[in-house]
Amino acid sequence: MKNPQMILKKAWQAVLAVAVVALIAAGSVFAATEFLSGGDCKAFHTDGILFTGSVSITGTTVEKWRDRVLVTITDPNGVEYTTGNDRVKELILYAASDSTPYQCQQLSSNPPNPPNSFSCNSFPKNGVIARVGIRFIPAFQGPNPTDPALPGKYTIKINSLVVTTDQLLDGHATIDAVSTACAWNMSIREWIPDPDGTPKTDKFVFNANKEAACHDGGVVQTAQTLSFKDEPGKAFTIVSLPLGEAFDTGRVRFYGDKVIKEFDYSIELNFKNNVNVDYKVTYAYHKGTNPADHSVNPIGFVPAAPWATVHNELPLRFVGGTIKIDVGALPFESLPTVSDFKFTFYYANKNPTLGYENSMFHFEREMSVVFSRTCDVATNLKYRTTSVAYDPCIPTKQVASISFTDATGNGYNPITSVPSLAGSDMPPAVAGGYIPTSTFAAAPLRNWYFEVERCKNATCTDKERQSDTYIHRIYVDDAEVDNRWWHYNATPEANMRRYTGIPLKTFQGAGRPFEIKQMDVTIRGAGTYFVRAMMPDIRMSGAGSGPWYPNNAMMEFYLTVPEKAGENTCSSEGSDGMYKVIWDGCGENYVPQTQKFEAVNEKYGFISNYSALTLEYRLNPSKSSLTSVAEIAELECEWQLLAEGYTIDGSGCYKDKIILPPFTRAIIKGGKIVMPVKPTFYQNDTLSEFVMAYTRRTTEQNTNLFINATDQECPREPIPDTGYSLRSPAPMSAADQSGFIFTGNTLEIPAIGLGTEYPIEIVHINYLNGKDLSGGYDLKVLGGYVGELEGGAYLPYPGNTVLTGHYYSQGVFVNLTSLHMEDEIIIYGTDGYKYTYRVNNSFWTKPDDAYMMFQPNGERSLTLVTCDDYNFIDDEYKKRYIVQATISSIEPYNKE
Repeated sequence: MKNPQMILKKAWQAVLAVAVVALIAAGSVFAATEFLSGGDCKAFHTDGILFTGSVSITGTTVEKWRDRVLVTITDPNGVEYTTGNDRVKELILYAASDSTPYQCQQLSSNPPNPPNSFSCNSFPKNGVIARVGIRFIPAFQGPNPTDPALPGKYTIKINSLVVTTDQLLDGHATIDAVSTACAWNMSIREWIPDPDGTPKTDKFVFNANKEAACHDGGVVQTAQTLSFKDEPGKAFTIVSLPLGEAFDTGRVRFYGDKVIKEFDYSIELNFKNNVNVDYKVTYAYHKGTNPADHSVNPIGFVPAAPWATVHNELPLRFVGGTIKIDVGALPFESLPTVSDFKFTFYYANKNPTLGYENSMFHFEREMSVVFSRTCDVATNLKYRTTSVAYDPCIPTKQVASISFTDATGNGYNPITSVPSLAGSDMPPAVAGGYIPTSTFAAAPLRNWYFEVERCKNATCTDKERQSDTYIHRIYVDDAEVDNRWWHYNATPEANMRRYTGIPLKTFQGAGRPFEIKQMDVTIRGAGTYFVRAMMPDIRMSGAGSGPWYPNNAMMEFYLTVPEKAGENTCSSEGSDGMYKVIWDGCGENYVPQTQKFEAVNEKYGFISNYSALTLEYRLNPSKSSLTSVAEIAELECEWQLLAEGYTIDGSGCYKDKIILPPFTRAIIKGGKIVMPVKPTFYQNDTLSEFVMAYTRRTTEQNTNLFINATDQECPREPIPDTGYSLRSPAPMSAADQSGFIFTGNTLEIPAIGLGTEYPIEIVHINYLNGKDLSGGYDLKVLGGYVGELEGGAYLPYPGNTVLTGHYYSQGVFVNLTSLHMEDEIIIYGTDGYKYTYRVNNSFWTKPDDAYMMFQPNGERSLTLVTCDDYNFIDDEYKKRYIVQATISSIEPYNKE
């Protein structure tokens, strides 16, 4: 039975709504809407300026907007835009439910439609309008569009074209320096190496090698220059200047963010105008001083160019630059292994009290320079650089290649190659004893050992062992085969734990020397490494071998691993959340209330950081409607780890920002909102959702929190929670296999002995409700097989295939947690091909993290999932264990 008080209240609201409509129709004056500039950036003299204003438009009034409306703009001199070309370029309506913008169609200016007429029938019927956007070209102070805009307050009126006296909106927008100045790509970004710059730069590496032969020109270079640029399509560009202002070069600011004690550096920024005329900004820093104390020298800019002069040359775009690092007489040993730079550029406001954040043109750029014992001579095999840069945005260890192949296709020969890379105890003559003339069948299989140490200073005179960086594969030419590869799987004896063992056969033949062509290395960070490769096991086994054995290597070389530039490559993703907040009807309407907001049906918003960097999402007022009617007081987050070896240290869940350490997820559980007065409620006592948008500035990714406010009468009644938790069902057995759907594909995991005698059949598992994930899966048809879950890719097709199996007792996945990095998972497909995958990630997660199963992991990947952490009291599994693997090889096999 409905609450009689609620029925009476709704009836009163209906009467009030009719009265309000009647007053508007009679021409009553209502509060004007304040339109603010912001959002996108265009040249205002041709494309106009976008202004948006917050509104709350519901019911039959929305239908009037959806029909035909007329926008009238009146400039500060009282002149209306009613003749000539259309000056209103766009009219946009934003839905309250999800802030979706709906573009209104501009009608022809021919009769019967006057200029600046629109039809907004694309907006949803019965929807609620939360914001209105209007883009218009302002009036100018002269007859030409190159003249400055006319400043002041512009009046905006919107009327129905069906009933022209029916005014739908009244507001105003201000044209000033802030609204007319705009630029592109002002967010935080990383500079990337410029391979087309001067000098050409493919990686940010300072050569700290003291050998003159390893420097261009044969002289040790203590000052080195690197070229950089913005990422393609994301270059900083000044589109339009502040209203009527001359471009004053004295207001250009640029500086680094930290004191550097080791070296000097200088920066040159290059710009081009719309006819490719060059402009430059230079900056020089002296070690040990305050970076902000140094002057900036703009070159090519007129010191105080008139507005029209510079206006005609826009846009002005950043095209790249250089950094020159000068270490002077400082010994290379004193240099850091890496130096992180962060630079700030801005055009200062006339008002000195307004800081960088309020500057009309600004950007922040970052770059990391590795100081490495490397070599500018590519043919010098003693100094190698990996084939790819280390990407800090990838959550797992990464694989890179080290090439020893020259321009003629020959590899490194431990006996004849010059210069020799051998250790002091392994000269070519000794190495020859380990490379007999033989055949594959007759050659002995021997364990060879590899050691990788990370350099702790630029010249690598101080090193440390890295257990998660190691050589795991080697490619060689021998007497019979080119590019034969050998993979590590040896278990070194107790005194050899610091080394990686690879069993291989080293032999040569007539006209076919033994050559090392390539090594694959697993890495977990950028920097410089010292590698000892191909140490034989004979000299190292037995008692009394002594500490001298590290010199017994066929190869010793330095390896530089640069870091990939461009933080925007970091994988972070989020999901919008749905929440509710209740105004306590027992309180006074004009007494502020602080109320909790909670997730509706466990639809939490979350942000994931799949990178090795700390990411930050900030509350974005321009995309949030909450800030105009209420204030966020607290934010409550629950944290999850996305990879082993990381912590949530440094995480932050604040009302204005969310800070995510590497490989973490913030699940926004709720928080508190301060409402200064009782909100205005509309249909069904419900206010259209507040929107809180948290934005990652470097990529402009948003996670939105939609908060539905309701008015609960006094006394309040509990609201039932009808949410469904995405929990994997408990394992179920099935003796009757009539409902099983066998795919014909089978699975084998050698590392845990699964399917090694007879591969395990894979059956198809459908959604329980027949349509989506919300109903869970029908595990009655899983039994003792491996299940292929609906919603993932179907084997053997590309994509991410999700496989599950029971965990308890003799379940097929009982040993899944014993898998390690690079262990093989083999699928025998119905198409006659054997698909070999290698493990590249594994982790525990909560039972309701179903979305983690379907995360993409390359073009062709597997995700294996099972239960873990059984609780006898609750009779349920508290965790899920997930293993991710990517394709390693595809080859035909004999299905019989």
